[in-house]
Amino acid sequence: MRKLWIGMLQVGALTVFSLTMGELSSRLHLPIPGSIIGMVLLFILLETGVIKLSWVEAGATWLLAELLLFFVPSAIGVMKYSELLQTDGLSLLAIILAGTFIVMTSSGLLTALIFKFKEGRHHAKRDSVSGSDSGSLSDI
Repeated sequence: MRKLWIGMLQVGALTVFSLTMGELSSRLHLPIPGSIIGMVLLFILLETGVIKLSWVEAGATWLLAELLLFFVPSAIGVMKYSELLQTDGLSLLAIILAGTFIVMTSSGLLTALIFKFKEGRHHAKRDSVSGSDSGSLSDI
């Protein structure tokens, strides 16, 4: 039970460290993401002995073991299929690009169609309102 609490504290400390580096990067308007700054700084602190490995090892081990939960599983899973990528990589890339193109094109066309439909309804409503108003104004 003690190991669990130590691991949880270490994960919490690493999370606070990461969030702090993200905030620092944001406030200083740095072009490098805070997570990268945090990893480099943590590496330097570990190498210089300022932070002992035992202080973060259990939490880091758990985070690494659960890495697939924190990244897009398909992107990490690609690493397992290097043979497939070597034989069918270009075909897969073509399929991914074609699928992306189809989704983006159909989304754009559908959005344009919806805007056009709404604009047509708005103009029809405005014309019907202005048509009835102009008739009553000409009578005055």
